[in-house]
Amino acid sequence: MANEEELRQVVTEYLAKLRNVSYSDPNLSVRIGALTGSDAFLLVRVDYWNYTTEDDTKVGKVGLSITLIEATTGQDDLARGP
Repeated sequence: MANEEELRQVVTEYLAKLRNVSYSDPNLSVRIGALTGSDAFLLVRVDYWNYTTEDDTKVGKVGLSITLIEATTGQDDLARGP
């Protein structure tokens, strides 16, 4: 993405809509799929991060959420159901 300005712009716009209005824009997801040549893409978010020391041991804890987005529809893997 560092060298692909159009892809960076589309991904930034997609993530902003997803974060601000909880909307997975299918038009933007189709563009992401076309620009990357993929049928789906993963969104990985860090939901929780903690770093501490317990006794003399350094401990890092992280919570991640992973969502599979179908590029042609913008739907996540949970939206389709069984």
